[in-house]
Amino acid sequence: MDRTIASRSPQANSALKAQAQMLSDAAVMNPAVFEHLQSLRKNVYMDSNYREGFQLS
Repeated sequence: MDRTIASRSPQANSALKAQAQMLSDAAVMNPAVFEHLQSLRKNVYMDSNYREGFQLS
C-alpha cells in the first residue's frame, strides 16, 4: 500500500491528508468544510498528473 500511495501525485496526497484531518476533527461536517474538500478533489481530478496516472496504468 505504501508504494501505491508514494506513486500518486503530491497534489493528490495533499488533498487526501487534508480530507482525513478535517474529517477526523469534525463531529459534523459544516458546509464550508464540505466545499473546501470538494474544491481539493476537483483540483486533483482536473490536474494533468491525475489523467497521466490513468494512461500509465
